Amino acid sequence: MGKSIKQVLLGLLLLFGVLLILSGTPVTAKNDEGALKYLAEISSNSKDSLKMRAIIELVSWYLNNPENAGSRTAASANLRLANDLAKTKAQKTTLFRILDNEGTRLRNLSRYPPSLFLHEEALRIAKSLNKAMFIARTYNNLGTTYRRMDEFSLAMNAHFNGLKISDSINNPHSSAIALNGIGNIYLSLGNLEMAEQTFMRSLRLERSVNQVLGIAINLNNLGNVAREKAI
Repeated sequence: MGKSIKQVLLGLLLLFGVLLILSGTPVTAKNDEGALKYLAEISSNSKDSLKMRAIIELVSWYLNNPENAGSRTAASANLRLANDLAKTKAQKTTLFRILDNEGTRLRNLSRYPPSLFLHEEALRIAKSLNKAMFIARTYNNLGTTYRRMDEFSLAMNAHFNGLKISDSINNPHSSAIALNGIGNIYLSLGNLEMAEQTFMRSLRLERSVNQVLGIAINLNNLGNVAREKAI
């Protein structure tokens, strides 16, 4: 069988494995071994992003199934494999985006510990790339996750880090996101005056760059503050 045909077939098998994971089908040690075997057999080509995506899906599965013996170890091992693939700046950027997206997806499913694990790894990569925008984004993601876990001190610290970096690179939208997160923490703590002031600061920044969604979110949050004041 020609090398190119073999690579195509192995690629299809890998894709099938990814689809199984995405569908929620349990991954056993046996078929995990098979997936890693296929990953190892596919030589360097233009599909590194697919390989990294498949590995992070395995990491995600293990993190979401902590009751399985060795899940945390397997998650860390697969994560190291993904990092081994990300050798160039472009590949590291791809891996950052995969981790960022998967961490956000898990947070939206209320799977907070796995989300934190992936966002913390994304932060490490962002710092290695020295990409201020990536670092600020990840701090804000961590802040949102911590807030939803009622870890308000950790959430505030993360958002203030995001705000400091966003201000340093003069990115009003990123600063507004950090302020919005801080405002939500004040709102959760019942500090309505600080929440209102912070949402107003965020709103002004979003208006300065015509971020329609950000404007709407802040107006909605200000409405929530007004409702709480009226109670």
